[in-house]
Amino acid sequence: MTWQDRSMVALLAALIAACGGSGSTGLISPENAVLGEVRRDGTCVTSGAMVTYCATGSPDAVSPAGASASGPVPVVPVPTPTSGGAPTSSPRPTSAGASPTAAASGGPTPQPTPCRGSGCAESVELQFVVHGLPAGAACALAARIARSDSAWSTGELVAAGGTTRTITPALPADVGPGAVEVALLCFDARPQALPRSIAMLADADPDVVFVPAEPVTVPAR
Repeated sequence: MTWQDRSMVALLAALIAACGGSGSTGLISPENAVLGEVRRDGTCVTSGAMVTYCATGSPDAVSPAGASASGPVPVVPVPTPTSGGAPTSSPRPTSAGASPTAAASGGPTPQPTPCRGSGCAESVELQFVVHGLPAGAACALAARIARSDSAWSTGELVAAGGTTRTITPALPADVGPGAVEVALLCFDARPQALPRSIAMLADADPDVVFVPAEPVTVPAR
């Protein structure tokens, strides 16, 4: 569905609501209210712009097209020796399609563990496990300072299609430090490009937005 189609659907929904018609809460709620509802109830809500927002890590959060996600799970740095004997660290490798242990066992931890050893870069990598996206799908992280109404910054797109796939989308470089609100924008077909800044997540025209319940902490770079 194109953004023009979604705009027409949103206009019709608003007209129906103005005339006293019934509809779900998500059809007429502003985006921030939809995000709050999804986090609170651990479910999916489709907005008036026909974008579906789903909680992550909840069995009740499956999009109408059958997509779901768990995460974020931090990529924990693993110390490795260097020629001088001082430990550095590198991300723990994962294979595409394999679910992280934390996601399979007791729910993902939204608090990333930054690398603080000698030779480490101060960075945060977050993994998600996505299910049920079509073969050509792609996802990107959007982020902004937590508990704010500021614009969202977007990261790079990564391939995300398949029955089950583990992805590590890049956190936008211009957010943080401190508590950061993140959302995973997913597209059934990979767009040619994403704007670097969007006022609302729906402005990127995603097919589904996966919404973690808690912010993540980004260290000072």
